[in-house]
Amino acid sequence: MANLSSIQKKYGRYIQGGETDVYSNRLGWWERQPIPSAEDDIEMQITAKYAHRPELMAYDIYGQANLMWVILQSNNILDINTEFVLGKVIWIPSYRRVFFDIVTKPNNSNFIE
Repeated sequence: MANLSSIQKKYGRYIQGGETDVYSNRLGWWERQPIPSAEDDIEMQITAKYAHRPELMAYDIYGQANLMWVILQSNNILDINTEFVLGKVIWIPSYRRVFFDIVTKPNNSNFIE
């Protein structure tokens, strides 16, 4: 299987998490769109297993490490080293919501050469 770039992964944050301009040598991710909370979100305290490891949490919850952006964006976390830490309480969008509401929205990418 070919290794897709971030902009080609349909569940990636560059496709689903905001507006992205694609240049020949870089990506410009300009707008991080908030993911609103919902009734079925799960409140969770970050344990030692997941501290600084949002990709592991995403894999354990959603079965895909590349969905870590959903967890980070839902909690407005930019720096996993200072904000995704042991003991912090975060909100996790439900599996149903991620796959039926969040990652199925239209693509917002703008391809620019």
